[in-house]
Amino acid sequence: MISLHADTVKCVILSACYSEDVAKAVRAHVPWVIGCDQSIADDAAIAFSRAFYRALANGQDYQKAFRHARNEVSLNGMSAEADKYKLL
Repeated sequence: MISLHADTVKCVILSACYSEDVAKAVRAHVPWVIGCDQSIADDAAIAFSRAFYRALANGQDYQKAFRHARNEVSLNGMSAEADKYKLL
């Protein structure tokens, strides 16, 4: 399905646990993919998503939004959770 929309989809976030393999497959079609190689706590996933989309809304590129989101998770006392996110 992703390959059908590769001309318009520029970034995919896979917040599901152990999504790194899927993220690698999606990366063949989309320039920016964010995945996890371990289980992620729900509150960490929520904090990450909020910060990521807030950064995008404020004009940041995907890479900087990713760094903002990981930082937000860390600032909320979940440094170990932040380290689980991978930008592929």
